[in-house]
Amino acid sequence: MEEGTTGRPRGTRTMLAVRQHLVDGHGSLVVEEIAVPTVRAGTALIRVHAAGITRDELDWAAGRLPAIPSYELSGIVESVAADVDGVAAGDPVIALTDFDRDGVAAEHAVVRADLLAPKPAAVGHRESAALPLAGLSAWQGLFSFGRLERGQRVLIHGGTGGVGHLAIQLARWRGAHVIATGSGAGIHRAAELGADETLDRSADEFTEIEPVDLFFDTVGGEVLARSGDVVRPGGAVVSVAEEPSADRRRSRRQLLRRRAEPRAARKVGGAGGRWGARARDRRRVSARSGPGGVRPGPSAGQAWEGGPERDR
Repeated sequence: MEEGTTGRPRGTRTMLAVRQHLVDGHGSLVVEEIAVPTVRAGTALIRVHAAGITRDELDWAAGRLPAIPSYELSGIVESVAADVDGVAAGDPVIALTDFDRDGVAAEHAVVRADLLAPKPAAVGHRESAALPLAGLSAWQGLFSFGRLERGQRVLIHGGTGGVGHLAIQLARWRGAHVIATGSGAGIHRAAELGADETLDRSADEFTEIEPVDLFFDTVGGEVLARSGDVVRPGGAVVSVAEEPSADRRRSRRQLLRRRAEPRAARKVGGAGGRWGARARDRRRVSARSGPGGVRPGPSAGQAWEGGPERDR
């Protein structure tokens, strides 16, 4: 094909994308020029303004390299397939996309329309791109698995991490009494986020508190192993870090122990209508984001803002 003055072939619409060529090592991520993906039935083309990246996700595409990383985005709908309802060109949206295909660290991405949620109006693209996975984990951990209700007591272990700082805000919105652990400056930060009580997670003081209805863990390790000591009979332990041990499940059968993984969406998205439940929960988090509501902070994740032309 004949090339235009920009060096891009005439008649071919292209974009810049971050592509991963190696599982690990220097130079594994390269900005390349590739074709803009084509809208298919049930999808929308998104102009990506910011793309979030999750810890350890560069290991996920090992069997399908080269691949585009990042599965969280904030952007503007550019076009939709003819069969798509409920979203239109010009809509600002966020999304958590499928993990088994190319991600969204590019100028454009094609996303299933049922995975889109409205972008919080009062939150910028960079913050919004850090919201889908952490927000979904916090919402489902507290409410879908933990069944937290107004007036109940919740202990959030790791209250200033990517999931934990959103969990504090959501639990406060629900009307729960929030106790959060942190370390160093994180203890003060947990209080700023709305925790009613703060504890040093490196100390033993969390075992001295009154029993809680829900222990929500984002760290794992020894504290999770001892979580049953502070949960009332009939209460729940939910971890986004690791599975509560089988020994403790057997020894404390009065506890409801459920698990929400850091990549919970991989399981939530695996069976029919559960996709809808996941998208619905993301919309709920989005609707509660902004001034006076849930606001993702820098710890929620990292993002390429404005697409890959600004590397972060």
